[in-house]
Amino acid sequence: MGVFNKLLKTGEGRKVKALQALVPDVNALEVPEFRDADRSILAEGIAELKIGYFGRAPDAADIVAPTWLDRWDDKQRLPMLVRIDVKPEKGAAWPTLVVEPRRSPEAGCASWDRVRRICAGPG
Repeated sequence: MGVFNKLLKTGEGRKVKALQALVPDVNALEVPEFRDADRSILAEGIAELKIGYFGRAPDAADIVAPTWLDRWDDKQRLPMLVRIDVKPEKGAAWPTLVVEPRRSPEAGCASWDRVRRICAGPG
C-alpha cells in the first residue's frame, strides 16, 4: 500500500493534515498519482508542516557525509531518516518526529545491487 501525508486546504479554507493511501500497481513504471486515494483527516488547524530527509544526493558517493535535505529525489534509495515538524495555528509546535523509513530497502526489488545498495530492477 502506498501512503502519502499531505497538508490540504478544505473547501471551507481550513488547513488539515491528511493521510492518503492507495494500493499501487506493482508493474507501474512511474510513481502513482494519489488522485483516487482513500483520505483520512489526521489533524486540523495546521499552520505549517515541514518534512526533512536525511541522506545523500542520488549521485553522491558513500564517503560523502549524509545531510538533511528539504526534498528527496532519489527513486532508487529511501532516505536514512525522515523528520516531521508541525506548527499548529494555535498553541505550541508539536515535538519533532524522526523515523527510519525501512530497514530492508531491498524488499520488493527483483535485483538488489549490494555494492551500490540500490534496486537495479523492480520486484
